[in-house]
Amino acid sequence: MPERAALERDAQGRLPRPNLSVKVSALTPLLRPDAPERGKRDAAVRLRDLLRLAREVDAHLHIDMESLDSREAIAELVLELLAEEEFRDGPSAGVVLQAYLRDSPELLDRILEWARETPRAHPLVVRLVKGAYWDHEIVEAASTAGPRPSSTSRPTATATSRP
Repeated sequence: MPERAALERDAQGRLPRPNLSVKVSALTPLLRPDAPERGKRDAAVRLRDLLRLAREVDAHLHIDMESLDSREAIAELVLELLAEEEFRDGPSAGVVLQAYLRDSPELLDRILEWARETPRAHPLVVRLVKGAYWDHEIVEAASTAGPRPSSTSRPTATATSRP
């Protein structure tokens, strides 16, 4: 495929052509709210391998923060791995946040603080998406009488996720 300079550079410099996304839950069946450390340990092995491969082939790797019940463990895992000396020089990486969740602004603040304090060759990319897990979150909250992650009305949830 021919190079397209306008699409392959930004103010920070050259951008990786391959841009991949991964769901940590696809890397391990052990990522559960009742045992987050066990799931993190199991997923870390596979995620490290993916980060190494992404660096080797000069790809960008986005990691999805996923649903509310596993999001905190995934956020900790991703930030811990990306802070490791081995990954400070790459690959280019980012996180995907569910904008409709009530506490996404707080998580975004934590991620931005981490990015300011953690030296990396490539800036951390944050991608906001709306509603990817909304249906699941609402059904889960209703079936467990747990806290609702956002409005139970999709139009309201969509409106609240806009800047």
